[in-house]
Amino acid sequence: MDSHAGVACLVATCKKNVVNLFDYIHRTLRAIPQDNPRNQIEQLMPWTYDQASSLDA
Repeated sequence: MDSHAGVACLVATCKKNVVNLFDYIHRTLRAIPQDNPRNQIEQLMPWTYDQASSLDA
């Protein structure tokens, strides 16, 4: 997958799940350096994003 296709897919997935793209990317990029284990990657997916809890971050 080229980078444009990856970004387009991310944007479409956020739109489909009614997720604010900027907030989602901000939260996800903050979570990665916090040693988020690979087995918990599902928690970082747009369809599991909780916009209310992101306001606390």
